[in-house]
Amino acid sequence: MTVTPSDGTNPIGALVNYGSTPTAVKALSTNTFVTNTVAANVTQVGGSTQSATNPLFVTPTDGTNAIGALVNYGSTPTAVKALSANVYVTNLSTDPCQSPSVAKSSASVAIASASTVQIVALSGTKKIYVCDVNVTAAGTAPTVQLISGTASACGTLDQTFTGAMEPSATVGSLHLGYGGTLATTSAGDELCIVAGGTASVQGLVTFVQQ
Repeated sequence: MTVTPSDGTNPIGALVNYGSTPTAVKALSTNTFVTNTVAANVTQVGGSTQSATNPLFVTPTDGTNAIGALVNYGSTPTAVKALSANVYVTNLSTDPCQSPSVAKSSASVAIASASTVQIVALSGTKKIYVCDVNVTAAGTAPTVQLISGTASACGTLDQTFTGAMEPSATVGSLHLGYGGTLATTSAGDELCIVAGGTASVQGLVTFVQQ
C-alpha cells in the first residue's frame, strides 16, 4: 500500500503553479515540519502563553507589550518605534558589605597609646560585618590588631581576626578592604582594635551590624 501525504490538494513536495499565467512559477507545495507535541501545564512553569509547537513558550511582558518588542510611542504622525522595556539583573549578593541595598555605618578610630579600644559596641544578638578598615599609625613600632569579644573593651576575647600588623616604624597607613566582608563577629560581640608599641592610631572602620 502506498500513502501519499498531501497539503489537502497537492502531494507534499510536488511542484505546483503559484501565481497567474503567464507569470506563474513552479515551487514546492509545502514543507513538512515535525513539531514538539509534549503536553505541559503552563501554570507549573510560571507562563501564560502557549503555542501548539512550543508548549513551554513564555513571553515576559511589561504589563502590555512583550519585553523587547517594538511598539509605538507618541501620536501619529510623529509616533516612533522603541523597545517596550529593558530587563535588568540585580545584584542578589547575600554579603551585607557588597549589597547596595544594605546601609553601611562607620566608626572613628582615635587611639593615643598602646591599649585595647572598643570601636563598635555590641547590640543585642546582632553580628558585626567589617567592610573596610583605614587607619594611620605613628610612633615607635606601632601595631594594629582587629579582635572581637564581650565585656569592657573585648575583655573576654572571642575572635582574633588579624595578627599585630605593623604599618611602619614611623608613620604609615593601613587599608583593609575589597568591597566584601573582611570579618564577621559572633552574635552579640563587640569589635575592638588592639594598638601596640608606642602607638597613635587614627582612622575609620566601615561596617554593617545586623
